Amino acid sequence: EYKGISKLRLAHLLGSPPNPSHFTVLVRAIPRCTEETLSNAVKNFFTNYHSSSYLTHQMIYRTGKVQKLM
Repeated sequence: EYKGISKLRLAHLLGSPPNPSHFTVLVRAIPRCTEETLSNAVKNFFTNYHSSSYLTHQMIYRTGKVQKLM
């Protein structure tokens, strides 16, 4: 079943124009931790739980322009 769904998803991605939402995850309200920076917290989370598909992340601190896009 997973293989069939993966094939359908791949066919859809290959057949449509590039779209950042296919590969982008918006993470909001990250809990503050005194032991590590927010950037490291995001990196550690995705490295631990999604290591096969995690490539990188970009922190956005001033969200005014991002909010206008949404």
